[in-house]
Amino acid sequence: MNSKGHRKNILTDKWDSQGIGVYIDGRSVYVTQEFCDEW
Repeated sequence: MNSKGHRKNILTDKWDSQGIGVYIDGRSVYVTQEFCDEW
């Protein structure tokens, strides 16, 4: 949340939906979060 751009995107009310993906590979964890609005 130290990045102004990331903070703005996360806290905006523009997004209708979000998706989260998690992949665990033994010793590593990878996480992604996607935000979207209506097409």
